[in-house]
Amino acid sequence: MKTIRLVSLASVLGALIVGAACGEDEALVRPRLDTGLDASTDASGNEAGTLACGAVVPPKYESAAFATNAAVELALAQRVAELDATMKSTEGASDAGVPAVADLKAIYNAGSPSLRAVSTTFAQTTLDGYFDAFEAALGKEWKPEDAEQDGGGAEGGKYGDHHFSKAGVALRAATPKVLLGGALYNHVLGLVAAPVTEATVDRLLAAFGASTALAGRTDAEAGAEADALLAAYASQRDDKSSETPGPYRKIRTALLTMKAATAAGEKCNAERDAAVATFLSEWERTTYATAIHYLDQAARTAADPLKGSNALYAFGEALGFIESFKGLPAEKRRISDAQIDALLTKIGTATAYKLVTGAGDRALKLNEAINDIALYQGFTPAEVEAYRKSF
Repeated sequence: MKTIRLVSLASVLGALIVGAACGEDEALVRPRLDTGLDASTDASGNEAGTLACGAVVPPKYESAAFATNAAVELALAQRVAELDATMKSTEGASDAGVPAVADLKAIYNAGSPSLRAVSTTFAQTTLDGYFDAFEAALGKEWKPEDAEQDGGGAEGGKYGDHHFSKAGVALRAATPKVLLGGALYNHVLGLVAAPVTEATVDRLLAAFGASTALAGRTDAEAGAEADALLAAYASQRDDKSSETPGPYRKIRTALLTMKAATAAGEKCNAERDAAVATFLSEWERTTYATAIHYLDQAARTAADPLKGSNALYAFGEALGFIESFKGLPAEKRRISDAQIDALLTKIGTATAYKLVTGAGDRALKLNEAINDIALYQGFTPAEVEAYRKSF
């Protein structure tokens, strides 16, 4: 097995931030950098600053023991970043010297707990398949037209800058997205199943992928305040110019509410539990709002015959988000496995390459899937339109 060079989390944050690959910037709305606690209400609908139990919500997140409390989650985030960076290293002009599947699986299996250990059974099986397909694609060329002629082809390869499975799944696009739900959200469910303490809140923040600044920033100048993991996507689904808080601001307020409620003790348990419920529900909503974003990007980009690789990469992003919640405890999510399976069938996961070879028909199916997601998650038409953009 090749030696893996570990990469610092800060050095690879950009690879995990929304828009680092393809499509996201096509509907970009410039982010505002003045994100703050919503001025009107907290996670329970009370005036911001004071909970019904009397605890005062802090204006900013502070934790002197954050790095210690969240050491496990920061390590898990590091390994997500390493997986992404290792796969990205193959996207140059040559595949020479690139890692083997054993290298990817070594990162997935590293640590205690490892990403594998906190993953659902579905995520484990899916990611093993993606790693195997990635190794099979290295050093080969692949085109949707050839896959169409061969009924999917015997193996995948590089198309444009990226590596695809024989069915046309962009493997680097899908892999980290499966981890956001199938590993990190699954891990979070274990954390909140135990009594939620101030240390737990630090762990939730780290698993979400935000810094303690909770800045709502994904720009290149954000530095240590940059959001990664799901936090990056929550930020870009949140129109900060709107008085109505989007997912990032709702999660920010939920975390600050948890801080206040846990510090205040038993009298604030109801407010703490409501904030935890908001945190979990907004994680799911962000996941499927972002699936809508990438389905829209894939459908629109597929119309340009010169952007086939970009269209399929956006498809891979959407696919990873959609399947990331499969196999999670049914009572801890709104979407069901049956609904996820219906979405995967509708978008044509098994023949993803047809998004390029039959763009018109397949784009219609992707838009139908957007409508289905809106139904499953209770998104309004206005929310769906907003999710097509990146803020």
